[in-house]
Amino acid sequence: MCENVAHAYKQGVAETIVSETKEKYYSMFIELKNELENNWID
Repeated sequence: MCENVAHAYKQGVAETIVSETKEKYYSMFIELKNELENNWID
């Protein structure tokens, strides 16, 4: 993962941070959403 600060002033750095974060966490949140919809929400 990119070792950059929370704010990036260069577009390329910001895009890298967003891309790497999405790659790492997006599927986890999709799984959580599905779990909630299927097992917790009536």
